[in-house]
Amino acid sequence: MNMPPRYQDAKWENLSEPLRKTIIETKKDGLVGIMFTGNPGVGKTYTAYALCSRIEEKLNIGVFCVNATSDLLALASGATFRGGYDTDERDFYERFEAHRGAFFVDDLSADLECTEVEKRILYGLVNKCYENEQYLVVTTNNTIEELRQSFGNKFISRLLGCCGVLELQGDDNRLKNHE
Repeated sequence: MNMPPRYQDAKWENLSEPLRKTIIETKKDGLVGIMFTGNPGVGKTYTAYALCSRIEEKLNIGVFCVNATSDLLALASGATFRGGYDTDERDFYERFEAHRGAFFVDDLSADLECTEVEKRILYGLVNKCYENEQYLVVTTNNTIEELRQSFGNKFISRLLGCCGVLELQGDDNRLKNHE
């Protein structure tokens, strides 16, 4: 998993017991993924990386990580992908089509004006997880309705078809040092 240095300590055991229990309960009922929602800075990305570390450790499968904001913009513009390789839409599809593990989409944003290429990539990734029952972890600052307005009903239907939704609440942890 291509985990940024800031999240190297993101481990399942570092999450609170109540949060771990809630994550497990949210994933029930045949859903193979989870979407963490909430305001900026409440720990969605940290929690998601901790869960992805657990998935890799316990299920012995790799996690394909995509930052919806920066990686998809880079991909659409032909720039270098954060995962460490040059790519284009076709290469990206081939890589995630070949991937048999879990997927993590960080920072899915309704505020981002996605190109049709980016929307196709996101839909393709979510659809692959839905159809193949592959684990999907998503983080977003947006509500389901905001995402629906940006990405459409078809996308949201597939996303919620494989992901339970867990809203994380609290104050912005990044701003605590500035108060």
